Amino acid sequence: MDKSVLITGANRGLGFALVETFVNNGYIVYALIRSEDSRQALEKVGAQVLIGDVSTNEVITSIETAHIQSLDIIINNAGVAGSGEQTLDYSPDVLSKTLETNVVGSFRVIKALASRLKQDGLIINVSSRFGSFQFTKENTHRHCTSHYKISKAALNMLTLSLHLEYKDKFKTVAIHPGEIMTSMKSGDAQLSPEKAAANIFDCLDIFE
Repeated sequence: MDKSVLITGANRGLGFALVETFVNNGYIVYALIRSEDSRQALEKVGAQVLIGDVSTNEVITSIETAHIQSLDIIINNAGVAGSGEQTLDYSPDVLSKTLETNVVGSFRVIKALASRLKQDGLIINVSSRFGSFQFTKENTHRHCTSHYKISKAALNMLTLSLHLEYKDKFKTVAIHPGEIMTSMKSGDAQLSPEKAAANIFDCLDIFE
């Protein structure tokens, strides 16, 4: 039986590269995107497209109406980085919006699909090195918005909570995909989305 994966934030960058990688390796791929803009490109490479914004509860309805029977893998890739300087320069709305997408959005997708994950299925939350307390303390010269760092640290804790509570049903991991050359790139980005996607796929054996 063919394996299946749902990938969020699949319209461009790492998300689109993940879609291509999994399709090319024989997976049934469900690509979740916010708008119709990328539908044609995703369908052209062989993905089944779902429309839904992870930052709203409506995404749960979108997932439910897709009639996905079962899944082997969920990849929470959708995220926002934003811009700004020091922490107290942001409005509370900026932090709230980032958390809504990067953390609560991932939670929404997982909650909507957890019952459809196969036994010992896999949830991959795309996190960041900036979600690490240790890395952030040791690399203060590397710029990254604090609301993004806060969101990725929270995503890491969501990942750990799911792992500890549901490890007998499915596996949950958080990964730092590398310094990728995308619209959300850091100053030292040097990894193509295609290479990062291939690296993630190659790690599947480790997670089994």
